[in-house]
Amino acid sequence: MTTRIDQPYATGLTRANIERAFAEAGMRTDALQASDLAMLEDFHSLGRLATAALIDLAQISASDRVLDAGTGIGGTARLIAAERGARFTAVDLTPEYCEVAEWLNAAVGLDDVIEVRAADVTALPFDDASFDVVISQHVR
Repeated sequence: MTTRIDQPYATGLTRANIERAFAEAGMRTDALQASDLAMLEDFHSLGRLATAALIDLAQISASDRVLDAGTGIGGTARLIAAERGARFTAVDLTPEYCEVAEWLNAAVGLDDVIEVRAADVTALPFDDASFDVVISQHVR
């Protein structure tokens, strides 16, 4: 028996809304820098403060393989990949968020270090010991 999990965050408008916000701010989406995404990157409780604390507590280094379980649109993975150079696998249950994460990763040149996959964090499709570090922020 399979269980259906609702995807309350899927609207079909995530990328369009982000593109509109950038346009209204006078920014081109084909010329983004990682710092341009700051307004999107911490869409969770305690924002950047929580992400900074997570980075420090996890002691992630460039040699680590990291799983971001419940990545949303990928902000935490992008920030850590950019700051620490770690390689990421980022998973989220919402395919729409995965598509947006891939788009934003490519837009800032991090698509070569962050792999995004649609997956359920309660039934991950990875072998044991595939990752050195697992992080998760504000996952429902």
